[in-house]
Amino acid sequence: MKKNKVVIVGAGPASLSAAKILSRHVEVLLIGRQYRPEKPCGGGLTQRCIRMLRKVFPDYVHLIESEIRNVLTIYRRGTYVLSSNEPLMYTVKREVFDKEFLKNIVDTCGVEYIPENVTKVEKKNRKYEITTDRGTRVETEIIIAGDGVTSRVRKCIENIRYRNLPLALRTYCSTRSMGQIDIAVLDFSKNIEYGYYWIFPLRNTLNIGVGSFRPCRELKNNLEKYVRTLGLERTHSIDGHNLPEKIRTLISEDGKILYIGDAAGLIDYTLGEGITYAVTSGIMAAIAYLKNRKNPGTIYVELMKDIVNDLKLTRKIAIHVPYRIDRILDMVIRRTITTGKYSIKILRGQETYHKAIKKLLDPRKTIETLLKP
Repeated sequence: MKKNKVVIVGAGPASLSAAKILSRHVEVLLIGRQYRPEKPCGGGLTQRCIRMLRKVFPDYVHLIESEIRNVLTIYRRGTYVLSSNEPLMYTVKREVFDKEFLKNIVDTCGVEYIPENVTKVEKKNRKYEITTDRGTRVETEIIIAGDGVTSRVRKCIENIRYRNLPLALRTYCSTRSMGQIDIAVLDFSKNIEYGYYWIFPLRNTLNIGVGSFRPCRELKNNLEKYVRTLGLERTHSIDGHNLPEKIRTLISEDGKILYIGDAAGLIDYTLGEGITYAVTSGIMAAIAYLKNRKNPGTIYVELMKDIVNDLKLTRKIAIHVPYRIDRILDMVIRRTITTGKYSIKILRGQETYHKAIKKLLDPRKTIETLLKP
């Protein structure tokens, strides 16, 4: 049986970010396979994500497929365009990005990597025993769990079941006849309950998908119809993955298991974007461990407090705002958010949702906005 001071479960951006920081100070064991097939998502990297990514994976630049300077948002009452001279976001193919990120960490950081899936986690006395699908057993005092929405670590420790989770689907369509595209589309106008379609350009390809924060049996059929409506043909199968349904507890009862990324439900629910918070939570978990190696949980919760509160707000926005916009709110959003003042700051990590909305709903500013022609 292997004995390690800290074990990281999972092989996605959250786990790899934690491994990068910790490897500079302690021995790290990384356990877990990457998604098979790859995690099908939009592959968008916002500026706020890039700021954190540079700390753990500065070699990401060659993986960028496209720079996005315009975002078209389509609601049932109209369309809004957010534009910037500087890129608002970048796109990557997640299957390529995740593999290169993993290779970089294993090759350059001296991290021991076991490409096996965790099947069992048991607490024995003051330590945890981890068992994989190939019979490997590991004993550790601290676990950083970045093993996705259906976290096996959480399932074993909390004895929970994952049922009726939200879903996202993605496919690829060719754009060879269209040339280079620098606009992304978020389409809330179709009949998807608590969800939206996305169109993100890559090199000679469009990443087209749909996500819903409520279970939807017809999601695959809806995506196929949407692609046909656009006059495009799929060049790839439709793949899917579950989305977090809510933000979960960040730590175990004893404070020695730290949940990061999707395992903690850390995504921006308005955009469905999680990689920013995967990287951020991985870094914060590593910092918490280095500050208190015996019980890092309390420090981790404190470091993540403001981020978690902001993400809880995005969930409320995602469920209510795009589908229940009345005339006044529609006008405020059109003139205030979508002109770029707050949206660009949020995408760049210069503004939180809480602060942006507080400014947005300031009575004096709201009245001034509504009185403008």
